[in-house]
Amino acid sequence: MIPEKIKIGYKEYRLEKWKQTVASANEAQGQFFAKEGIIGYTDEEKGVSHANTLLHEIIHAVVYQWNIDVGEKEETIVNGLTNGLTTVLVDNPKLMDYLRKSIKEGWMPQPVLTKYKQGDTAQDYPKDTPVGEKIDMAVQANFETRPNEFPKKNKNNVDKSVFTKADEKDY
Repeated sequence: MIPEKIKIGYKEYRLEKWKQTVASANEAQGQFFAKEGIIGYTDEEKGVSHANTLLHEIIHAVVYQWNIDVGEKEETIVNGLTNGLTTVLVDNPKLMDYLRKSIKEGWMPQPVLTKYKQGDTAQDYPKDTPVGEKIDMAVQANFETRPNEFPKKNKNNVDKSVFTKADEKDY
């Protein structure tokens, strides 16, 4: 069942089923209306095609909400991302289960989450406190939870003669 509304960033968007006449006039299966806070869709589509349409409009909303500058290629970029992501999800059905489970577990690293669930953390993680406020980072940077080595920057293996040749040429 499609929810009545979804939250994207700070804003809630109403999911609104279109009458076929509206869809035909717009020549679209779905549309994102930023100012009105609406994602419109038809009920003509079913299954994966309908899921793809909703995801497509949601990605438009993400682009808008996070002010991602994609210029005039927005539709091409959104189509590519949506079709690619839909294909990954359809071809890997266990992935959705894993993602759903991972999201339910929250943002805390697994060892911290386990300690939190057991009541062994040094502080509370109240759900009503915004992320970043009143958090003792020592809990996250605990010796038991931090990696032993952080990723190192790759060495630049560019042949230095490339720069010499570029300097010789007048651009």
